[in-house]
Amino acid sequence: MKRKSHKATIHSYEVSKYVINYFGGGKRSIRPYKFRAIISLYNKKRLIGELRFHRHESTLPASDELIGERQVVSHFPAADFLPVSDFLRNEKPVFLHYYDHLPTMAHLSTDEEPVGEGELDGTPLCDHSDILRGAPDS
Repeated sequence: MKRKSHKATIHSYEVSKYVINYFGGGKRSIRPYKFRAIISLYNKKRLIGELRFHRHESTLPASDELIGERQVVSHFPAADFLPVSDFLRNEKPVFLHYYDHLPTMAHLSTDEEPVGEGELDGTPLCDHSDILRGAPDS
């Protein structure tokens, strides 16, 4: 789906499946691969994007990109891999959006969710009991 605003086109795709590739390579690699991981995003069977997690922030490009009309490539530092993979694992539905104005940027989102949805097993997301009773001094 494309939406036109007065400044930009926003490309939006629902993510129905994903594939994670997490790359090794020790210190002695002759030419280490610049990515720690790549998550490929699919809408049904069609590749709609890649989330590329760079080993070193120095290899991050200036912006995200759209390849052709339909494949979004978004770049992250490697430290963002766990939160992003958790997001994909735990949220549904998930959408991939790409803004083609400067700076070009992509992002993931959910649909509207009810407030206080929490965990399904009833476990609170955060236990603040230590704050309420006064945490011991360190």
